[in-house]
Amino acid sequence: MRITRLDLLRYGKFTDKSVSLPSAAKDFHLIVGPNEAGKSTLRNAVQDLLFGIETRSRYNFLHPHSEMRLGALIEHGDDKLDFIRTKARTKTLQASTGTPLPENALTPFLGQIDRTFFDQMFGLNHERLVTGGQEILSASNDVGQILFQAAAGIGGLGDIRDRLEAEADKLWAKRKSGDREYYIASAELDQAEATLKQATVRTKDWQEARTKVDQIGDDLKLAQEQYRTLEQERIQLERVRRVAPMLTTLTELERQLAELGEVVSLPENSADQL
Repeated sequence: MRITRLDLLRYGKFTDKSVSLPSAAKDFHLIVGPNEAGKSTLRNAVQDLLFGIETRSRYNFLHPHSEMRLGALIEHGDDKLDFIRTKARTKTLQASTGTPLPENALTPFLGQIDRTFFDQMFGLNHERLVTGGQEILSASNDVGQILFQAAAGIGGLGDIRDRLEAEADKLWAKRKSGDREYYIASAELDQAEATLKQATVRTKDWQEARTKVDQIGDDLKLAQEQYRTLEQERIQLERVRRVAPMLTTLTELERQLAELGEVVSLPENSADQL
């Protein structure tokens, strides 16, 4: 369906204003204007035209509710309808000639689309882009899910969403559980931080420990030097211990020789004489 002409007969600040939207090879119309020019009014007028002027419409600031009127020429294939929408409880549709039209006169052009669907799909403003986008992404209602699937060409969005939610639940949930990946990782992190805390020392403590290590190193060097000195003394004493008995025997023999006095030298032929 396309709108060929939109008539703002008695709506908002407009009176007998028509917007022509002729078809073209590149069938796209962009309406621009400064603030308060009526762009939002035009957007809302399309919805009121197709689905009925709202009971408490805020676009009655120039024309009272009873006088609010919209009109349009719409097309769908070879079918065309030139009609007017009035503000009333019943019988709000009539042909441009004034002939009443049934309430389902727009069904061949709209199909099963209702106001909510149209608003979320085609009637977007900044606020609706934000709130509607959140609804679509979360698929919090049937319309949001249908819109997202239709616009993105994704079937089975509900199943995908349920599967992702189940996967996300395995990762994290408000209720703490030992089998969820987040809490497993959190417990491992706590353990690692505790281990790190035990292995971490303050700079002052490290410096004091380093000073003690250096002092112990100096003491070790001194002890090693003392050990080498004592080891040399031990070796000397060990030598003395080994030769002491022989020295004692030698001393005794020398004493005995001394007791014999001076020895008389015998002539060289003493052996022959004896």
